[in-house]
Amino acid sequence: LVHGGEEICIRAMLQHTKSKSWQNMEKQMSLLGRVPSGQYVYIGPAQPAAQAGDRLLLGGSIYELRRVEPVWFRNQLMYCWGLCVQKGSVQE
Repeated sequence: LVHGGEEICIRAMLQHTKSKSWQNMEKQMSLLGRVPSGQYVYIGPAQPAAQAGDRLLLGGSIYELRRVEPVWFRNQLMYCWGLCVQKGSVQE
């Protein structure tokens, strides 16, 4: 997790949503080729709490968190969930 300019090693889950929305079906191209499509669900730890705009580095790929929400049980923060998109690779 890249949070506030600092790289933090966390354990989290990232899963492709496989939704059939227009955003997932529309192909986009950049100067470097096809832009990966689709959204991913992020389930991560309560601390450090990720925020929208943070990046995830996973297996050479970069994902940008677009939305992050805390999940509470009674009065205790349990974990954070969010939606993110793939932005490219670490080598770019």
